[in-house]
Amino acid sequence: MNKIFFCYSILIFCLNAIVLHAQPDFQSEISALSGFRFCDFISFVLLFLLAETFQNLGKFTGAFCLAILLGMLAVDALILAPSLHIVFDETLLAFTDTTSLSYYWFGFVFLFLAGLLGGLFSQKFFKRNLKKSLIFFSLFLLTGFISLFSGAHSAFDKKVFFLGEKPEALPFPYKEIPIPHRLRNAFGGFLGDLAYISGSYILPASERLPRYKATFPKELETKPAPPKIQTILLVMGESSNPFEYEIYGSKQKTTPFLVKMEQEGLACHLNQVHSTANITRYAVLPSVSFWHPDTPFLIEKNKNLIVLAQEQHFKTSWISKQIENNAYSDIIGYIVENSENYLTPSEAHGLYTGTDFLGLKEWNTPDSTLIPPLKKALSEKDSFKFIGLHLSGSHTPYLLRFEKEDEIALSSASAYTRSIHATDRTLQKIYDELKNTDENGLIFYVSDHGEDVQHGGHSTAFGNLQYQIPLLFIGKEAKSWCEEAEKFRQENGWYSTLSNQLLLSKILGYHLKPDTLEKRKAKDRILLPSQKPDLWEKIPTR
Repeated sequence: MNKIFFCYSILIFCLNAIVLHAQPDFQSEISALSGFRFCDFISFVLLFLLAETFQNLGKFTGAFCLAILLGMLAVDALILAPSLHIVFDETLLAFTDTTSLSYYWFGFVFLFLAGLLGGLFSQKFFKRNLKKSLIFFSLFLLTGFISLFSGAHSAFDKKVFFLGEKPEALPFPYKEIPIPHRLRNAFGGFLGDLAYISGSYILPASERLPRYKATFPKELETKPAPPKIQTILLVMGESSNPFEYEIYGSKQKTTPFLVKMEQEGLACHLNQVHSTANITRYAVLPSVSFWHPDTPFLIEKNKNLIVLAQEQHFKTSWISKQIENNAYSDIIGYIVENSENYLTPSEAHGLYTGTDFLGLKEWNTPDSTLIPPLKKALSEKDSFKFIGLHLSGSHTPYLLRFEKEDEIALSSASAYTRSIHATDRTLQKIYDELKNTDENGLIFYVSDHGEDVQHGGHSTAFGNLQYQIPLLFIGKEAKSWCEEAEKFRQENGWYSTLSNQLLLSKILGYHLKPDTLEKRKAKDRILLPSQKPDLWEKIPTR
């Protein structure tokens, strides 16, 4: 068994060494992950050794530890090896906040009681003496300390404890942190991982964040006008680089449909557009809620755009190729599940109850699988419809994001470039369905974040290419809405997707308060790659 533990540690070391060599941008993050896993490794060694004290438990615990260690190795390999980059851990812990401290000590008490009960259990049922029970308890407690320490180590971008930096207070109320995140903070280490994953999958999305009465957004006037557009399609792209779009100047024929539509005056695009985050879980939020990067967990203080659309008598639907309720994207699901019709690869309600998911369950199916449920939503008798579509777009692995038609059209292009062509074809199909039901409808297409194909894609430590995205309108009113969007540019000349919440509100018929735009234009706020809020100009470069 000792040889197995030794081999595991060598494998972890080699894996991290390979990734560090291939992607030096992530040295701090990967070394943090390595340290985190090393703490878990040590804790399991101790657990194994204490189990050996009780021979009846030794074999079972040894097998259990081995299974967990191999599982962690597999997870590390999946995270690090394919794309050679790591998604930042958003876990935050504020030791300056009394509520945070209470959760921290709750984790300590939990481990204390678990060790005590374990010791008493072993004494009673295995007839071991009190001395060995105390050894059992002490070693378990030591394991708990390491677990808690490693959990705290992951907090604050994994810098506070090992690098000695002073903790910062959270810029938002602790109660707004999703419940699984709190569990993760409380237990740390392996127990925290288990609590986080279990909580994210077991708890319904509606329970992952505390619900309370949302207020009307302060940016809007309370008396809206009747909406002029009856059918609004919000299409969320994925990992899309605008410089790969022909309509944005690429020499590759990647977007023949969009180019044709723009030539006919039925489409238009905005230049110099950036996302407010470089990861999906936050980047989608400004297009469906009044989320702000300065308060990343505070997503239900204001009524979201789904609810605002319903108050304007729109029938709301959300159709997604992405799971919106897992440990990664639960805060997106928390918003969009307000839709009357809701369909993702894992959940459905309203119009789609009892559906076979129409192929959505497979991550490698094309985005065209969204068309049948879209057709169903468009065919409803309601006069006003607000429909969100979340594509898989150009997300890695790129080889799964295009079909034979795209390969034929771009025979010498890269897999990523072909994925853009596939998105163009999907947009054409979406437009065709819209035109069949409402010729005056509007498509608002925007990618969640960009993609720096040559430097790790997105969620990387450096570079603004992972933030730069395409944004365009399709429909008879496309040009007028592009002109309207130009009014939302920041003082630095960029359009930020943080303005999507305001622009979509206007499309729904709401009026902005007179000072709203001026306040927003002054500071171009985003979440940096470190997941800390700051100005767009502060993105680290290589």
